[in-house]
Amino acid sequence: MTLTTSNTFQLSVSSDTIAASRIYFNSSFKALLQNFASANAIPVSTNLTFEDGLRTPEDGMLWYNQDSGGLYIRTTNFGTGPYGNFRRMGISTRAYDSISAAMSKSYELDTGELIVVVKDSAGSAANNRVYLVSDDNKTLVDVSVPYERTVDNTKIALKTLTGAEIANNTITADHIADGTVIEADFADESVTDRKLDSALVLLGLVL
Repeated sequence: MTLTTSNTFQLSVSSDTIAASRIYFNSSFKALLQNFASANAIPVSTNLTFEDGLRTPEDGMLWYNQDSGGLYIRTTNFGTGPYGNFRRMGISTRAYDSISAAMSKSYELDTGELIVVVKDSAGSAANNRVYLVSDDNKTLVDVSVPYERTVDNTKIALKTLTGAEIANNTITADHIADGTVIEADFADESVTDRKLDSALVLLGLVL
């Protein structure tokens, strides 16, 4: 990262003058205040000068990317990303390797925060998604699952629901508006006596 007063942390040494030390301290405080702001260039050892020399960035260090507008934290817990070990994980969300791993550390979860399960190799890849910690009991709610009665017919493509998606005996006359089912909706000989009310069957026999 190019050195500027907004991203350079430097401690004074005994041989520095008071004036030089003041410049170092001012620059360091500004860097901390702005989280080592820079455009797409992560902090490296040249940005961190201690009494004993250059120091590589350590876990927990924050960096603000002026280009993406994102705040990143340095962590070696989840490998590298687009900006090396400076990751969004732990800021926007907290990441776990599995549901069981998250629940085993439920004491550290805050109500209302989002967590993500990534790289779930112990369980199912289907668990890799975003969850909401919904209450003080640390209940995890899958945010991708719609709440009951929140999906209307405009969200369902035509002819995408088949018998396989409908549980047996779940559609009754109460779910069908009057006049919405016509003869064209039935395949030939698909309606048998077994599907009709017994009173209707008897009426048909009489007629």
